[in-house]
Amino acid sequence: MILLRRMLLCCCFFVWVLPASAQNQDQITLNLEQKAASEAAKTLNEWDQTLSMIDGDLKSGTLDHKQRNVRRLTLVDLARKASQAGQRFGQEQAESQRLLDALGPPPAEGQPAEAAEVKAERAKLETELVAISALKGRSDLLVAKANLLLRQLDEVRIKAFAQELLERSNSLLRRSTWEAVPSSLATLRSSINARLTPRNLSGDDEDQTRRFLLGLGALVVLIAAVPVIRRLRSWLDRRRAAGQGAIPYGQRVVAAVLETALRFFLPSFALLFVLLTFLAVVANSTWGAVFEPMAISLACGVALACFLAAVGHAAISHKLPNWGIVLLSPPSARALYRRWLVASAFLGFILTLRMITRDLQPDPVLESIANALEALIGSLILLSLLPARLWQRAEADEATPEPEERDDGEDSETASGSSFAWLGEARWLRLVALFCALVVLIAAVLGYVALSDYIALAFMTIVGVGFILLVLRQAIRESLHDFLFRQQKKSGGWLRLFVKTERGLRFFEFLLFAALDLLLLLIALFAVLPSLGMAEDEIQVWLYSILQGFSLAGVTVKPLNILLAVAVFVAILGITRFVQRRLRRGVLATITPENSVQQSISTGIGYVGVIAAILLGINVVGFDLTNLALIAGALSVGIGFGLQNIVSNFVSGIILLIERPIKVGDWVVVGTNEGIVKRISVRATEIETWQRSSVLVPNSDLVSTAVTNWTHKNKLGRVDIAVRVPFGTDPQLVHDLLMKAAGDCKKVLARPASYVYFKAFSPDGMDFDIRVYVHDIYEMVIEVANEVRMAVVKHFGEAGIEMALPQRVVHLADIDRLDAEALRTRAQSPLPQGEEPQSGGEAGH
Repeated sequence: MILLRRMLLCCCFFVWVLPASAQNQDQITLNLEQKAASEAAKTLNEWDQTLSMIDGDLKSGTLDHKQRNVRRLTLVDLARKASQAGQRFGQEQAESQRLLDALGPPPAEGQPAEAAEVKAERAKLETELVAISALKGRSDLLVAKANLLLRQLDEVRIKAFAQELLERSNSLLRRSTWEAVPSSLATLRSSINARLTPRNLSGDDEDQTRRFLLGLGALVVLIAAVPVIRRLRSWLDRRRAAGQGAIPYGQRVVAAVLETALRFFLPSFALLFVLLTFLAVVANSTWGAVFEPMAISLACGVALACFLAAVGHAAISHKLPNWGIVLLSPPSARALYRRWLVASAFLGFILTLRMITRDLQPDPVLESIANALEALIGSLILLSLLPARLWQRAEADEATPEPEERDDGEDSETASGSSFAWLGEARWLRLVALFCALVVLIAAVLGYVALSDYIALAFMTIVGVGFILLVLRQAIRESLHDFLFRQQKKSGGWLRLFVKTERGLRFFEFLLFAALDLLLLLIALFAVLPSLGMAEDEIQVWLYSILQGFSLAGVTVKPLNILLAVAVFVAILGITRFVQRRLRRGVLATITPENSVQQSISTGIGYVGVIAAILLGINVVGFDLTNLALIAGALSVGIGFGLQNIVSNFVSGIILLIERPIKVGDWVVVGTNEGIVKRISVRATEIETWQRSSVLVPNSDLVSTAVTNWTHKNKLGRVDIAVRVPFGTDPQLVHDLLMKAAGDCKKVLARPASYVYFKAFSPDGMDFDIRVYVHDIYEMVIEVANEVRMAVVKHFGEAGIEMALPQRVVHLADIDRLDAEALRTRAQSPLPQGEEPQSGGEAGH
């Protein structure tokens, strides 16, 4: 009874409790989905309100530059979030649609009604699909609104930026500008006097002590670094003095960077010590409010000038011309270095003046005059750096010998591209610099201060970034070049997984150089664009949009996916080649010693790896593999018209690899071609003839025509050596001597046994064949044949048997009649005086 009661309770549990629990679980899931949908709708409403607010701000036209940047960041973030939400809603929509399609269409009118559970599930899925579609539509609408507001904001920003650049202040050509100079100076003097007021000294003692301690620390570092810097500079000078001839570009760059750091380290810490000490002294002084910003500005200007001077000394290297980044003749290098020092000092002075001007905020008149003077002096200094004679290298210069030839056929100068002497011939570059200098000067004189500063800053940024990236480009290219050729020479180097020939290495190097140039170009753009007026957040958005993808002729191109696909393809290809190498050197070498079997298996693995790499790469790009059916259909038509031979050769190549009627290393005869099979590829098979020429035979010919394979089953073979002796020679003696000659050769096999074949009676003698067997017909055919022939000559000579020579017997018809006719003709001919007739026998003779 107890057992029966328990069974009844279990039945009741399964009948009532579990369905109720499942129903409750479905209700909880439905409630969670409804809550998530309501929260998503609430978030979308908040984003819509934010967009409406930004739209109102744009229409009001009261936003300044800072506020526009803030609104732009908000729009970019909102567009990104809305796009992500739209993608998520799209995935949910696709899933709901897939589930709804799985239920099938509802029954038509007149058909049996579907089950209540199916009908309820269909209604639930349709409701979810409608709700998710609405959320996705709102997300897409928000993305479109945000992008529209971003375009409007960019238009406003560009317009404001153009107005700012073209805003005209006080022109130096106006008389009123010069008349306002005294009042502007008085205003500046009043501003300086206003700062000369007693200061609150509370807490200044602690600040003063901190400055003294920092200055003392800088002094300690300076004193400790002096001997180290001297030793390093002495070591660097010795290394550079020992280097003769053409120095690799990478070594020159490293030496220049090290010399720049060594030359700038001591002045920078000395300047820091002086600045901190001065700031500590004037911390509690009445003049501190004036002198502190001026001292900081002066220190920054001096630091910039020292740094530029160190860079110029290392890059030009006028004392050791063959170690400079810019290879010039000693006279040009010295002249250029002197002018570069002047330019460095001027740039340091400009930085100091700009920082002081920003702190004091003088009258616009004085600012215009200062800007014009800066433009004038800067233009003159720039023009002094442009003459072509400063950028020329002497044709015959003992300090810079001619570059030596490299092992790979390129001279070091060409391979590294290390000379910047082309600047002396780049007239267009000097003309651009001259044009920029004149525009800056004219704009400053006319009062367009913002335009003048913009062009000057953009020009200096482009030149500086371009010089640095060119140096990096040449150094990296040279390092890659040397590294690749060193790796290619290693028998087990990783580079041999991808390229095995020098032509392939050149192509691989070209691809790397192209990728390097593209990367450096992107770096240059992102380094130069901020100086041209593009905001950093705008650059980030631009980069993000490029990486996420852009539409081109109706096709969405995603560079990030393309790069990832290339990486996946290269990785899988490298893994495939690595597996092939390990199998051939490890597992396959243990399983079978035959090179042909190893090559067939390795080639098959290579085909599988390449196909897998291509398919995975296509999948990573985002291309639907189901669309390959269309491509396959198009290819089938192409195969029917013009690709049938290619496909035939491809299939034949697979048949050759599987059935292996011929293998790598086989001795084959195909038509008039005879040689060793070197490689079986997709389209053709390479046969190397005895003359070391390569014959490419289509695979279909090897499958459809007769092929003689001397080493198909094994390398055991027979060597036939023909011998001819004169008639009258004892055949048995010849047989015994030939068998003895075959036995003298140690490389002739005993099993199968050699034998002599009396082949035929020829017109010149009796023909015999010595037929011997060797275990490797390919390796031993020539060697064994030579040894047997020499043994035959030796034994025949000892037995007195001569080789038969070709005999020719000429039979003349009616020889007697011709002889009589000749005698009669001679007797009838008159004889000269003093001669006696000869006898008929002598005449006949």
